[in-house]
Amino acid sequence: MLSKNQIKDAFLSEAKDKLTALQKSIAQVQSSIEGEEKSSAGDKYETARAMSQGELDRLNGQQSKLAKLISQLKSLSMRDVNEVSMGALVKTNTRTLFFIGPFGKIVLEGKTILALSAGSPIGQAYLGKMVGEQVIFNGSTEEILEIL
Repeated sequence: MLSKNQIKDAFLSEAKDKLTALQKSIAQVQSSIEGEEKSSAGDKYETARAMSQGELDRLNGQQSKLAKLISQLKSLSMRDVNEVSMGALVKTNTRTLFFIGPFGKIVLEGKTILALSAGSPIGQAYLGKMVGEQVIFNGSTEEILEIL
């Protein structure tokens, strides 16, 4: 059984990899914009530049959000808790949830772990619940078996 810190570190590593990939994409788009400035003029140039700038803005926004999430994840307490809250690792009769932010899912040692935010709709359904309680979400019922 993996510890909360090991699972947190796995999500952190994956997020850092995504951040590195975003940074590479940003560099490529910036290089493309600079290359277009040197090569052409007119409407075609303006359209291509606008599209590239839009892509650059989108990537920079993603980078900023991901960097903020990584910072929050690094500072999140991994102490054991007795009710569902941020930092809780929750095992139900159907899945494992980790309340560390919207990082998606990973598979570790053959088990899928879904990372989510307490502010998400499913997070709101779980917040404050304790072992033995049931959570109904989207028509399905899950029982909380363990909270770490």
